[in-house]
Amino acid sequence: MIKLLLILIAPIVMFFYIKQSSMNENIQKYSYLRNNTWLMPVVVTIVWIIFYFFTLIGVTSSTQYNMGFFTLLLAALFSFLINSVLEELFYRVWLQTRLEALIGTWPAIIISSLLWAVWHMAIMGGDSYNVPLSTVMVNHGVRGLFLGFLWAKYRNVWILIIIHGIINWPTQLITGFF
Repeated sequence: MIKLLLILIAPIVMFFYIKQSSMNENIQKYSYLRNNTWLMPVVVTIVWIIFYFFTLIGVTSSTQYNMGFFTLLLAALFSFLINSVLEELFYRVWLQTRLEALIGTWPAIIISSLLWAVWHMAIMGGDSYNVPLSTVMVNHGVRGLFLGFLWAKYRNVWILIIIHGIINWPTQLITGFF
C-alpha cells in the first residue's frame, strides 16, 4: 500500500502542481531523446539475458516456493505489475526524466539508481544495516545504472519492464513448464 502511495499517487498529484510545458522543453534538451528504434535496445536486452542466465557471472538462483504453481503464477503476475511496471514508470520514466531536465543525464541516472537501490534495502535482509546496504548498492545500484542508461539512450519503457520482470520472475515458474 505504501509503495502505491509513494510511487504512483505522489507523482500523479505532483503533475497537477508542476507546469509540464517548461519541464518538457528541458527534458528534450538534456536527454538522449532522439530517433530511437526497437532494434538496438532489443539487441542489448538479448545480450544482457545471455550474460544473466548463461554465463559464469550470472546471478540467477532457483528459489523453491512452498505453494502451488497457479498461486505462484498469480503472485508473480501481481508482483510484476507492482514491482516491474510501477517501479520502472516511477524511477526511470518519471523521476529520472525530470532529474535529467534539472541536472543532466548522468547525474540523473546515478541519483535515480541510488534511490532505487535504497528502496530495495528492506527486501535484502541481513542482521545489520551495513550488509544489506552494501549488497543493495552493488546489486541494485549497478542494475539501476544499466536500466537508467537504457532509458536515457532509447526511451523504451517496455525494454526496461521486460528486463526488470526477468530479474524478479521466479525461476521455479519457468522450470515448472518443463
